Amino acid sequence: MDLLSNPKFMITLSYGSISMMLYAIVSIVIFNEHRQFNGSFFRMFVAGSFMNLWTYLNSFVTIRIPQHTNYNGTFAPIYLKLNQHNTTPCSFLSFCHMMHFQFAYTQYMYNFITCLNRVSAILFPMRSEQGRASIYKSLMPVLIIITGTNCIMNLIALAQLLSMKNDGNARPLELHLFFMSFCVFIIDMFLSTLTIANYVCSNVPEIKETLGEDTYNALVTIVLVLTPFASDMLTLSHPWLILIFSRGIRERFHIRLLRFPLYKCLNKQLTAASTGRSTPLPTVGSVGFLNRHSSRIANVN
Repeated sequence: MDLLSNPKFMITLSYGSISMMLYAIVSIVIFNEHRQFNGSFFRMFVAGSFMNLWTYLNSFVTIRIPQHTNYNGTFAPIYLKLNQHNTTPCSFLSFCHMMHFQFAYTQYMYNFITCLNRVSAILFPMRSEQGRASIYKSLMPVLIIITGTNCIMNLIALAQLLSMKNDGNARPLELHLFFMSFCVFIIDMFLSTLTIANYVCSNVPEIKETLGEDTYNALVTIVLVLTPFASDMLTLSHPWLILIFSRGIRERFHIRLLRFPLYKCLNKQLTAASTGRSTPLPTVGSVGFLNRHSSRIANVN
């Protein structure tokens, strides 16, 4: 197949597949350990995993395959039927393109709710889990407003953390919550900037004369090249962020992977290398495993 010989397609497919497998494993860990990970953030993470998985698979039909298909490519006969509005007699393609735009705003809404969840946990730790249903009903998926609000919330959280640091009350938990929310905001801002630039280049004819043809062409090229990667970051970043900033998830994720012989062997070698000697690996079901080996797990991961 011609797509398999396309480097850009294979690069995005490789890290995308790994990220989605990671997403699935982390979601399974949270679901199976729901008594420990019972906060609203973890429930939102699992719900978001289904949305992002569907978004990722749908993007193959709407973006990835057509972008890398030539006129004589394998899927060319299918996509040549599309007109400039991406409509076609094929109801499946029309449905996928409809969901493509729906998912774009849904992801921004999801990240907005994630940032709202994190900042409320920092500002109101005792009341952050109360009354969320009434808040969610009032949210509107407006791209610029959501991104701007995310920025304001992160600035408020940062001001609160700086105040707590000056008082000597800052804790790693609040820092992890802030950095996770800030990373989501950076990804939102990155893709929002590309989206606005794409809209301006496509719908404002004067921009070409203002920037000059060379600068305009360079800007269009940059936007077209970076947009798929920015979209992937928006879809695939959540499992990586929760593994980075949640020690409890990392520990449970590590235990889950110990069931695979290859990872178990690799972990044993890494543990031996880090300690300078060969240490028997404890079984997954050992009583008190997390308490006795939490520091080793953190070092290995």
